[in-house]
Parts: sequence; C-alpha cells; structure tokens
Amino acid sequence: MISLYSPLLREQALTPVVYYYYDRADMPRTTPRETTQTHSLHEIMYVTQGNVEIIADDVSYTLAPRQYIWLDAMTHHSLLMPDDMPLSMMNIEYQFEPIPRCCPDTRELALASPAFARMLGSGASHHVLTDASGAVYHMLKLINQLAGSGWADAEKLCSSLTMQLLLMMAQGLQPPSSPAAPTCPQALADAIAYMEAHHAEPLNVSTIAKVIGISPTVLAKLCKTHEGKTISGKLQAIRIMHARELLLATDASIEEIAYAVGISSRKYFVQLFTQAIGASPMEYRRRMKQTP
Repeated sequence: MISLYSPLLREQALTPVVYYYYDRADMPRTTPRETTQTHSLHEIMYVTQGNVEIIADDVSYTLAPRQYIWLDAMTHHSLLMPDDMPLSMMNIEYQFEPIPRCCPDTRELALASPAFARMLGSGASHHVLTDASGAVYHMLKLINQLAGSGWADAEKLCSSLTMQLLLMMAQGLQPPSSPAAPTCPQALADAIAYMEAHHAEPLNVSTIAKVIGISPTVLAKLCKTHEGKTISGKLQAIRIMHARELLLATDASIEEIAYAVGISSRKYFVQLFTQAIGASPMEYRRRMKQTP
C-alpha cells in the first residue's frame, strides 16, 4: 500500500495500476443498500445519474451527476444507495507500482507540475470534485472499456489514463487565482450536458439555447467566456472526445464513427480530428493500440 502522500511518489518512478473497475446503471437493484469499506487501493467514484450519499472518514457528502470523490488508500468510506431512485456510477480502484514505463511517472510529474506536487503534500484523505467539462467522465468511461477489453496493452493504457486523471484532479484542487476565476454558470453547464447527451444530432447555438431557455447571444458569450470556445467549437470537442472512445473501444470504420458522433462527412471528420489530436483517426487508433 502506497498513500498519495508517501515520499516514495517523489523519490521513485511509480505509476497507477488499475485493479478493479465498474460502470453500472440501476445500482439500487444490483448493489447492497449500504457498503462500508477500508482497503489498500486508491478509489475514484463518479456519479453519472441520480444522487448518492458517500461518507468518507465520518464526513457525509451527497454527490450529484458529474461529481466524483477520490479516496486515498486506507480511507474508511461508505456508499449508501438511494431509496427507489435511479443511480448510475463509475468506479476505478488502483495502486501505485513501478511498472514498465508507459507514461510520465509520479516523480516526473512532481517535478514538472506545481499543481501535482502541491496535491502530493495536501494530506487530505479524500477530495470531492465537479467534472464541469465532462473530461473525467470520458476518461473513466474509456478506462472501463479498456480494462475489460482483453487487449495486451490495456493495462498500460489504463495506467496512462489514470495518471492523466490525477493530473486533472491536481489542477482542479488548485486555489483560485486572484481575482478568482469565474465559475461555470448553470445555464452553460446545462448546455454542455445537453450537447453531451445529443452530440450525434444536428445542433447549433439556436437550438441549444432554446432548449435551456436563454438567448443564443447570451449562450454564445457564456461559452466564449468560460470555455474559451464558440458553441460550435465546444460541440466539436465533445464529438472528437466521443470519437476517440469509439476508435479505441470498437472496430467501427471511420465513416461509421463519423456518423455516430454527428458528423456526416468522412472527409470533414478526418480534418477536424486531425486538427484537434494531431493525428488522423486511423493513425490515432494504430498508435494507441500499439502503446508500449
């Protein structure tokens, strides 16, 4: 067992290795009413639908969709199922080990990222965070898909993705700058959630604004201010993120994946993907499946 706050993470080349994972819908029907655990693995629990009570070190939290909790090794915690309410969650449990190199290790990140180094010194047994951009959702989804795929290099790729999750968590735990950075307004969060759920459909700023009940001009300004993108740019980023998942988790053709994420032209999809990722869809799929 190695805690996130062990000096070993700064002194040795360690990488997270995923041991357990789940992506479950309708959890009240498949999970005991209350689960209490203390184990040697680190854990991330993410709510995708509904609300759930989690108690960590005798502190109670009610997590809503797009919220997640990170738990250090040996943190006593309980998961309490809601009564007669839908609940869907994702989970990964991992430990730090000196596996063959597959990504920047903890020692390298502690030197390269002040945010990561600061997190290694915080000493908190758990953190509750909000996934405003949806990036954590996609990475956990991909880890669950890869971990159960049977691919020879799936473990290394899951380790790389988990390290990215920890780096994002470290950045999310940074204290606000002065003046404080603006938080994402609820209207924009609703718009992003709608785009996530309907990314395969024809969408534009007017249709999205109508659904959430604000003017297209206001929505466009909110997105530019808080995301640094136009609504079209944000929608493209969401579609590319889903395309990356499909490229790795399926054998679908480029045309099929383009259609599945809401882009009707193969040529345009390849152009957008290459601009965003720096590699064509086929090259990305080949590289990721051959990650040493």
